[in-house]
Amino acid sequence: MYYPGVGLPGRYDNHFFMADFRGTAGLSGIRSFSVRPAGATFTLADSHQFLWSILATDVDFGYDGAMYVTDWVNGWDGEGRGRLYRFAHAAGRQAALQSGAAGIMRQGFRHRTVSELVKLLSHADRRIRLEAQFALAEAGRTGALTALAANSTAPQLARIHAVWGLYQVLRAGSDSFPEVFFALFADDDAEIRAAALRVVGDLIGDIGQGFCSIEIPDDLHRRFQDVLVAHLSDDSLRVRSFAAIGLGKIGSPDSIDPLLAMLDKNADEDPVVRHAGVMGLAGIGKRDITFLLGAADHPDTHGRMGILLALRRLGSTGIARFLRDDCPQLVVEAARAINDEPIEDAQQALAALAGRPNQSNALLRRVMNANYRLGRLSHADALAKTAADISVDDDLRAQALDMLSTWNDPHPLDRVTGRWRPLPKRSVSGITEVLQPWLVTLLGSGEVVAEATVQAVSVYQITQAEPLLTELLRDRRFSDSLRAKTLLSLALLADSPPLQAIQQSMQSSSPLLRATGRSLLVKFRPGQGAAKLRQALESGERIERQTAIRDLVSAGRESADRLLTAWLDRLTSGKVSPEIHLDLLNAARSRQ
Repeated sequence: MYYPGVGLPGRYDNHFFMADFRGTAGLSGIRSFSVRPAGATFTLADSHQFLWSILATDVDFGYDGAMYVTDWVNGWDGEGRGRLYRFAHAAGRQAALQSGAAGIMRQGFRHRTVSELVKLLSHADRRIRLEAQFALAEAGRTGALTALAANSTAPQLARIHAVWGLYQVLRAGSDSFPEVFFALFADDDAEIRAAALRVVGDLIGDIGQGFCSIEIPDDLHRRFQDVLVAHLSDDSLRVRSFAAIGLGKIGSPDSIDPLLAMLDKNADEDPVVRHAGVMGLAGIGKRDITFLLGAADHPDTHGRMGILLALRRLGSTGIARFLRDDCPQLVVEAARAINDEPIEDAQQALAALAGRPNQSNALLRRVMNANYRLGRLSHADALAKTAADISVDDDLRAQALDMLSTWNDPHPLDRVTGRWRPLPKRSVSGITEVLQPWLVTLLGSGEVVAEATVQAVSVYQITQAEPLLTELLRDRRFSDSLRAKTLLSLALLADSPPLQAIQQSMQSSSPLLRATGRSLLVKFRPGQGAAKLRQALESGERIERQTAIRDLVSAGRESADRLLTAWLDRLTSGKVSPEIHLDLLNAARSRQ
């Protein structure tokens, strides 16, 4: 809630009040903060706890100057009851009563004279000012609004309300455009200049979209454009931003060079000015994209960035030309636009960057995603080469391998943005041949890459990898988890059970490897495996005992059921350690 201007001490002028709900009263309350100008935007100031230890869900101000707060009482689910509090500051409430806001609102505004309404545009209560503004606008009081807007000695807020009121009158279909605006464009007060430029830009936009029936002659249109261009170098960054946005509403290609000059001068220092420049360029490009594309070779990177971002907003495939830009930042930004928007017709150009050296992770991630989404064998080959590139971060190499592993059944979410971008299922034909030349490099890489490679080998059952997997299984530099997965992959690929590898794993010092080997023995040699399961249940580590219970279920044999029953008897007698309680219960349930 924005403070209306009456009821509190002067410190709280121009402050916001927010119900800061955090589930418990002791951590919640009403927070207050203000903002102060920072270039074309604002920055936070004076943030503090105004009223605390109340589980507030809403806050508002009455015309009596009091603050009203709804209280949830307790918790996220609530108590089924609530409270309404009224807080008042003694001196502030007295000032609010003296302002007469409550009485003015009760009496209404339609019956008031023009002079009364003009006077109310300077009232301390924002709500009164707005009602007076609307009443003057609805009555079409252009003369009174014009006189107040032009009066440099009047209060700033009253003049701004007058400018807004004139916009309402014009939007409703005025016969002529007040000349006073050209004086306001040159006003000494930057906020008055900003308000005037903003409403003129909005009015031109309204006319262009058919929301307003007023007609602006060509010569007046040209005057507006000249004024807006001149204000692109205004001392006030806020004024510059509204001028740039207004030029986008006019949409004349003559404004491209001045907008680029503004962006160059700004040099990305003020983000709102940059955004306004982009909106100005996008407005021009919306009418004819060729003018923007013709300016894409602008010499300064800041201006080119403005063109790029405007093309992104317009979804133009012409943005692909920036993938060849000399500035790495522009290349990355173009890749973001193509992938993240997305701009589908430019995906091929993005995918073609695969193999280019010294790419940032932000760029390479999107290049990989483009190849993944396009889905031809040549794109799979590009991903395999990326995975094998030792100059690429291991996490990205593993992602490239995961893309290849899920090639035939891609996840519906975009792998970069997480947005819903489902892909059709496609053929895996040829993926094995794409991966095979790189297996030595991939399986000889770090843990993350090697693990992703083992997964891909398993998915495509690349039998040529068996010797490499056997070697990896013996390599104690790798984690127990990876070696266990490698053993499972070997069991999947081998023409006959890899009993030697299984026996060696069961003699390992790693509980996980022993458990994995035991599971495979149960699968391939059930008779030998049963005794090993009993042994694991009695004396194994936690992972061995849990895995043994799971293996008993998968075995589905009568002897396994008897063993489960015996362990359930031990469970009900309190003779089983807690970490396998749930495993036993789930196993019994699955075996009925």
